[in-house]
Amino acid sequence: MRKSRAAIIKEVCKIAEEHYESGDQSKCYAAVWRNYVYPKYRIHYRTFLEYISVPASEINRILDEHKDTEPDNQLKLFED
Repeated sequence: MRKSRAAIIKEVCKIAEEHYESGDQSKCYAAVWRNYVYPKYRIHYRTFLEYISVPASEINRILDEHKDTEPDNQLKLFED
């Protein structure tokens, strides 16, 4: 999984955690996806369900692996 995908999954999980309430139909996962996730990320509902099922430890591990990796062949705009 790429760093950008892991970052999106982390943001989607945060949105779901903030707005989901168990037992309240107006704040179920489908409503959270419809009102908050889909307008911002344009992902399908099935993808949303897959994203929120990814363990947080795996997402954090991926983000930590890519934290300080800058390619050596990256061109610089200005000299240091």
